Amino acid sequence: MELILAALGGCTSIDVVAILQKMRQPLDRFEIGLSGTRRDIDPKSYTTIEIVFSLWGEGLDKERVSRAVELSLTKYCSVLHSLSKEIKLTTKIVINPQS
Repeated sequence: MELILAALGGCTSIDVVAILQKMRQPLDRFEIGLSGTRRDIDPKSYTTIEIVFSLWGEGLDKERVSRAVELSLTKYCSVLHSLSKEIKLTTKIVINPQS
């Protein structure tokens, strides 16, 4: 089950970074964190998944970052589109977080 989260993280990460490059956004560092909650009974599938996108880059535009994430999640990430539509997905975008 953890591999599902890893696959989702890898898929959307590649999308977001590629889209930001096309937008000419100054991305210096990118991290993604995923967590999920599973049902207590079989099949113990995910009921919720949270994705946290952390990005560093002087001059990153929050609207463009949000658009890149939206495009990945709604159009490009095939892993996400392979999961159940019943999963509640939440996202958080953090630009230039403090270390």
